[in-house]
Formats: sequence, structure tokens, C-alpha cells
Amino acid sequence: MQQQSHSIIFAAVFFSVFLLLAPARALMTSDGDMVQLESYDNALALVERESFGEAVAQLTSILREHPRHANAWNLLGYSQRHLGNFDAAEKAYANALSITPGHLGALNYSGQMYIQTGRIDEARVALEQLKVACDGACEEYRQLERAIRDGVVGKY
Repeated sequence: MQQQSHSIIFAAVFFSVFLLLAPARALMTSDGDMVQLESYDNALALVERESFGEAVAQLTSILREHPRHANAWNLLGYSQRHLGNFDAAEKAYANALSITPGHLGALNYSGQMYIQTGRIDEARVALEQLKVACDGACEEYRQLERAIRDGVVGKY
């Protein structure tokens, strides 16, 4: 009877944890990578062609269906920032970071946005967060560090 009780408790705890984590990992593979969507790849191609308005429309559509896709939020922020829509960009970066707190792209790009909008102290906070996320050994950290030092936002 005690063995059966332990099995039931274990199953209940496991199922409860699974339910709590499932929505947060809805678009994550078992090793923690984001699931690639063809529509996301299309949006990325639009961004690479600097068709930011079209990218915003595509990404907005993706996020209606997949609201926990951190990379799509990050790319939406990037696109909005390049269109000069800084409030929308900031919200998109915040969403990416709420899903993936150490998202390197969102930390870098939000830092770049802070420089663009004259908020250097907030850019420095993003730089410190990047330092923690990648031990200061990633390209995103170097890009933001250089932008803060030079006072010039990169093309990214």
C-alpha cells in the first residue's frame, strides 16, 4: 500500500510539473532550442532584405499562433526598431526576454535600442546581463560593448 501511495504521489507531482512547464516550452525542442517554422524563416529572409514592414506583418501573424516563440519576438523587436517604432520594439524584446531571460539577441538589440533612444544606463544594464548570459565571450556582448564605448549603434 505504501509503494502504491508513493507511486501516486510521484505521478501527481510529475504531471503537475509537466503541466506547469509545458506552456513555457511549447516551442522548444527537448534540448532547449527553438522550433524552426518555415514562416519564421520567411520572416528572417524579409529582415535580411531590410523589408521590415513586411517582416512585422509576418512575425505578428506567427506570434498570434505561437506566442511563446522568443526568436520571433526578438526579430519583431529588431524589425520595429529599424522602422523607428521604439515602443513596439521594446515590448517585443521584453516578451522575448520573458520567455528566454538570457536571450542573447534580445539583450544585444534592446541595448542597441537604448543607445538609439539616449538611455545609456539601460544599455549598460543590458550589457551586464549579456556578460552573465555568455560570460562576456559572445559576439552580442562585443557588439553592445563597442556600441556603448563608441556611442554608435551597429547595423544589427
